[in-house]
Amino acid sequence: ITVRWLQHFNEYIRPHIIGIYCLLILDSHNSHVSLGFVQACKEIIPLCLPSHTTHVLQPLNVGVFRPLAKAYKKEVKKNSLFGAERITNREFLLYFQRARQQAI
Repeated sequence: ITVRWLQHFNEYIRPHIIGIYCLLILDSHNSHVSLGFVQACKEIIPLCLPSHTTHVLQPLNVGVFRPLAKAYKKEVKKNSLFGAERITNREFLLYFQRARQQAI
């Protein structure tokens, strides 16, 4: 699956970056470091992040997105009546706006 995804990615980006290499940043999952994957990286430089370091190397995940996700879940719980399973688009935007104000 990973090699097929890379082939699709390569077909998509090729017309946009003719003659230039592309840097593809990955976590260090086993499927990303297979021989087939590396061989499929034509003019793509795969950069694997060290294991268990994404929280340090991706500070937005820790400093922005995680608090936003927590605040959004809290907002949904606070406003859902009787365990409603669906949220309308309007409710989503309202809850997201409130969560964003709390988190950022």
